Amino acid sequence: MPAAGAAGLTRRLGTGFGLALVCAPSTVGALLAFPIWDDASVWLLLEERGVDALAASQPDRPVMGALWALLAPSSGVFWTVALAAQASLWPIFGLLAAHLWRRLFPDLDRFGAAVACLAAAPILTKVQLVTANVALASLPSVVLAWSAALLGLAAAEGGGRARLGAALLLLAAGVLLQEYALAVWLALVVLLGRHAVGALDPERRRRAARIILVTGAAGLAAYATYLGLGDWSARPDVLPTHSVPASPKRLLRVPFELASALWQAVVGRPAAALAALAPTSPAGAASAVYGVAVAAVLVASCGVGPGRLEPVRRPGARALGLAAALAAGLLPGLLMRRVPWDSGDGMATRYALPVVPVAAALVVLLAIAVVRPRFRVLPVALIGLAAGATAVGDAWDAVRERTWLDRLGRALRPHVTAEGGLTVAVVALPERTLGPRRQWELTARLAHAWPAEQRARFWAYRAG
Repeated sequence: MPAAGAAGLTRRLGTGFGLALVCAPSTVGALLAFPIWDDASVWLLLEERGVDALAASQPDRPVMGALWALLAPSSGVFWTVALAAQASLWPIFGLLAAHLWRRLFPDLDRFGAAVACLAAAPILTKVQLVTANVALASLPSVVLAWSAALLGLAAAEGGGRARLGAALLLLAAGVLLQEYALAVWLALVVLLGRHAVGALDPERRRRAARIILVTGAAGLAAYATYLGLGDWSARPDVLPTHSVPASPKRLLRVPFELASALWQAVVGRPAAALAALAPTSPAGAASAVYGVAVAAVLVASCGVGPGRLEPVRRPGARALGLAAALAAGLLPGLLMRRVPWDSGDGMATRYALPVVPVAAALVVLLAIAVVRPRFRVLPVALIGLAAGATAVGDAWDAVRERTWLDRLGRALRPHVTAEGGLTVAVVALPERTLGPRRQWELTARLAHAWPAEQRARFWAYRAG
């Protein structure tokens, strides 16, 4: 095998192995800490109303509701499929991010593993432990849309009509599931615009412009269908009209929110992940050791030894293009008052899902551009360290919280009767990276093992 082919194979194997290391703790955590966040509301719904209530529970997203109903011949099957989706879609998401990087920057192919692991790790987004309400909801929409975007980019380089046709179908499917796919399309428009403006070949510019138009038409047609199918009396806050400001002051805040979101994506979230590394406890030490293992895989995969790399060409122009795509993908959510990196609510990071591949690419580009080629082992190692340690740390904390709540649930159960009245508990718990616990989450986790008739007479709130 030629040396270049062997190196490429090594990088792709390293990408796969690194992703497996990063994603495995989240899957274990999702299994052992279940149910987290709005998974708890779906679990309560299935326990109390049965699987027939799934489709009716999503009146604003009927295609997603129909998909859930199709996957739910029983409650057990539904949650098995949800966990399988969590285990498979996050690595796929990371691979799509790596593929985007390699398509945009083929000369920097070796750093694809770092982009993949950063995108899949609970750094830029904190929703990796949620199954049904992320892995079977927002994440499939985003994965479909990014698959479409990559096919669109390939078609812009001369990939043919078949790829463009597949891109249109995937984009439409993503939009029909959830509107998150539209943010991916906006990022794609900017990336294709880079092709159209920077290409010397007039035919390549025409192809890029044509793909922007046809994918836009397909996306808007799918979105119009999505709006027409939904019952929006249940969720008026996700209608496009919600972006119309009640006051001009609201519009004045958007540029500053966008600047803050860009800063958080590129600097804030990665820096916070590194700052959280504290091997002063058994959990912290285990997380750090795991992070070192991921870092070693990334360093080996990227092949960043001294004297083997050249300076990044046009880093400013490349970073500006990625930043523009990131801003385009973030803007619709900000107009809809969806701030992705709210310091008090880690679950708000789900609003950033559509742009995580672009954000991960921008972080890696800046990290390798600001250091000398011989020192690039440092940012690559730090990305691996943060990705592995955060994955283990978040899963560890979630499982430990589940253990606490199981004990508390056993202590509360004797005080809840199976007949007559309703018992309400107010529970004080420490803060967590996922943000405040909703009452349905506390209720489900405290009463998870109780008999149904006893659980039906119990509800819990968090203190404060």
